[in-house]
Amino acid sequence: MKKENILIPYGISNFENVITEGYIFVDKTNFLVDLETKERYVSFLRPRKMGKSLFVSILEYYYDVNKKDNFETIFSNLYIGKNPTNYANTFRILKFDFSGIDTRDTKNTEISFINMIKKFVRDFIKTYQLFDKETTDEILSKNNAGEIIGELFACYRNEKIKIYLIIDEYDHFTNEILIRNLTEFRTSVGQDGYVRKFYENIKIATQSGVINRLFITGVSPITLDSLTSGFNIITHLSQAKEFNDLIGFTQAQVEDLLDMVLEDKSRKSTILDILKRWYNGYKFNSQVKHTIYNSNMVLFFLKEFQKEQDFPKLMLDPNITPDYFKLEKIFRLINYETNIKVLNEILENGEVEDLQVLQFNYDKSFDTTYFINFLCYLGNLTIKQESEYGITLKFKIPNLVIEELYWQYYGHVLRERANFSEEHETKPLLKSKII
Repeated sequence: MKKENILIPYGISNFENVITEGYIFVDKTNFLVDLETKERYVSFLRPRKMGKSLFVSILEYYYDVNKKDNFETIFSNLYIGKNPTNYANTFRILKFDFSGIDTRDTKNTEISFINMIKKFVRDFIKTYQLFDKETTDEILSKNNAGEIIGELFACYRNEKIKIYLIIDEYDHFTNEILIRNLTEFRTSVGQDGYVRKFYENIKIATQSGVINRLFITGVSPITLDSLTSGFNIITHLSQAKEFNDLIGFTQAQVEDLLDMVLEDKSRKSTILDILKRWYNGYKFNSQVKHTIYNSNMVLFFLKEFQKEQDFPKLMLDPNITPDYFKLEKIFRLINYETNIKVLNEILENGEVEDLQVLQFNYDKSFDTTYFINFLCYLGNLTIKQESEYGITLKFKIPNLVIEELYWQYYGHVLRERANFSEEHETKPLLKSKII
């Protein structure tokens, strides 16, 4: 096959399309075995644009009872197809994706959330042809999201086929609320908040057996942690050593991918060195010896490189550019002066040392430790290594993409704030101009 005909699945998150249309695919299906036997109710968090939605799609196609007839077509050449588990294609999939909720203001956010829940519930009922019109209308007539899914689960309780519930981008809209107004966030996840009521009804459905499995993806655990006893069934596997590589590419996988598109093999070492500095560096467990690549960034590069066997004009994928206004609001939210000092320390030293937060609590002061760990969840920082005595961790900027997208902006904010002159500008931490 000619190098230019290799299909790179950049931006494609539908697993069936990737497999059946001949795109290259790094097989991660071996993780399904451990994931299935580890816990029933799981959250797995990673920074944005790292490939979470594609893995969610894998879960859908593997566990959906309606897709059983396509199992061989989709999975036969993959690890899990050759080593299927007992739960393959045995569930009905109820999936929510909260990335499209309108968060302009308080009223729009809640209304949009309710409408989003109605849409996915309606799709679920239609897909599996579950209820008559009268029952469906009764479910969708409820006034809030918690009541809607509560009624759905109540009507479903006598069904033999259990539900596998998937929530993608679970915190996309709640993070927007958090940035906009801390009081509004606390209200939404508090005792009578509409977000909390939604998750309380999910918890009830797990206890009754209606929901057999649950997989939640997102960026930050703050929303889940803030629900406290309202949703204390979840197990965070984001920092589990055995799942460090679930999302992203290892060094060996990147080398194999580059071999598929590279014509002049004498360039391989040089190109790998550049890719490593730009896209590698992520570590989510301090005991893991290796780091991983952002898979979306690598696929972006390969797709661009394949065209002319040359580097793209920009090593930065333009689709991952952050909203800088929102970024600044994040570190202005609480303890602004302390957060500024943290940013300055990282810009000066290239790293920072602190405790690892295993659970966030917004009722406590959002101190330095919380802020550093929040930056880590966002992907602005990553784990470098354990400290000398293993009590604290050292955090660092993972790669050049993150330095250029985020830390050069943070340096700009600090310079503006301190009214630095040009000769006192913060120096770049890394050599960005390497091509």
